[in-house]
Amino acid sequence: MKHVGLDIGSFLKHKNISSIFTLCGGHISPILVGCEKESIDIIQVRDEASAVFAADAVSRLTESIGVAVVTAGPGVTNTITAIKNAQMAQSPLLLIGGAAATLLKGRGSLQDIDQISLLKTYVKSGFSVYVPNSFIELSAFTLRLLPPP
Repeated sequence: MKHVGLDIGSFLKHKNISSIFTLCGGHISPILVGCEKESIDIIQVRDEASAVFAADAVSRLTESIGVAVVTAGPGVTNTITAIKNAQMAQSPLLLIGGAAATLLKGRGSLQDIDQISLLKTYVKSGFSVYVPNSFIELSAFTLRLLPPP
C-alpha cells in the first residue's frame, strides 16, 4: 500500500541522506518504513535529544544534512536543547516530528500539542503538514534555507 512515508524516504534518498536518527514511535512508523525501503540507515537512539545531537554531529563532520525523526508531543519537546545547540553551531539539520492526526487535533488526542510554537524561535523554518503530499515541497523549501553542510 502506498503511503507518504515511502515518498519521504525517497525524498531523503534523493537529497543524499544516508542515515537518520530516531527513537521509534507510532506517529513516525510510515517514515521509518519509507527510509528502510530506500536503504537509509535507521539508527535507534535512547532519547529524542540524542537523535538531534547525533544528526548535528553528522552535519558537522560530513558534507550532509543531519536528519532526526521523532514522534509527536514529548518526542518533539525533548529535542529543544539539542535543536538550540545545532542552531548555535549553524548546523544544517532537518527534524521531522510526528503529530496527532489532523482529524483529532484539539480534541485531547494523544500527544497533541502546538509543536511549531515551541520550536519556531530555534529554527529557520517550521511547518505542520495537513496535506500529506505537501511534505516534499515544504521540506525542499526548508532545505534551501539551510546553510551549506
